[in-house]
Amino acid sequence: MIIGSGISIGPGISINDTVEVLQTFSANGNITISANIQIRSANMLLVAGGGGGGGGSYGSPGGAGGLLANINILPNIAPGGTYTITIGSGGSVGSTPGGNSVAFGYTAVGGGRGYNAEVPTTGYNGGSGAGGRQISDLSYQGPGTGIAGQGYNGGYGYNQDLNVIVAPGGGGGAGGIGSNGSATAYGVGGPGVYDNISGTNTLYAQGGDGSIRFANANSQSGNVYTTSGSGGRGGAEAEANVSAGIAGICIIKYTYIPG
Repeated sequence: MIIGSGISIGPGISINDTVEVLQTFSANGNITISANIQIRSANMLLVAGGGGGGGGSYGSPGGAGGLLANINILPNIAPGGTYTITIGSGGSVGSTPGGNSVAFGYTAVGGGRGYNAEVPTTGYNGGSGAGGRQISDLSYQGPGTGIAGQGYNGGYGYNQDLNVIVAPGGGGGAGGIGSNGSATAYGVGGPGVYDNISGTNTLYAQGGDGSIRFANANSQSGNVYTTSGSGGRGGAEAEANVSAGIAGICIIKYTYIPG
């Protein structure tokens, strides 16, 4: 396996040998394809940035960045071409949506931002949706929605007896819906998706976990996920528990025969 782009063919490589190139982008960049080659296959994994977790009153977790796997980009790639890769940033604490990742004409949409102390009117839908929250016995803001083929919705929040217990739902993941908050547990983020384009079976785009706050101000919080495209953890009024979303990633693998 050869890692990189702009591969030069040297001694010991027959014109009939197939060469495999694997290139990973965790930040914006370009990929240049060698000229005078015959490209045989080209595939891509593209993941957007995860949404940031929300703090303040009833803060909820962010949704995972949208994930596009097993994308055949052979029709979009040519010898001698240079292509721009844009990697979505993770949403900030407080919170903002994840950024979109764009490559070879495909767009993975950033994860929805978690609810914060203010009442956001936009941003909680995305590649995967943010976790929802219940503000009172009669008032709630539902989870954000995901995009079909990229991710899933977040879970519903829970609020018992005028804020005795506050437990937002989990953020949606690329592989499933976030769980609902309850009287005993915060919402857990929806599962991510495993992919082995890199040669290692790796998890991407996990939905953010929530926190649960009790009337005595004690709180319990879920995990903080660091895999590419994961949503940030929500705080449920425990600001120290809030985390940012994680930036996306793009992995490209192509094979060719030297021309």
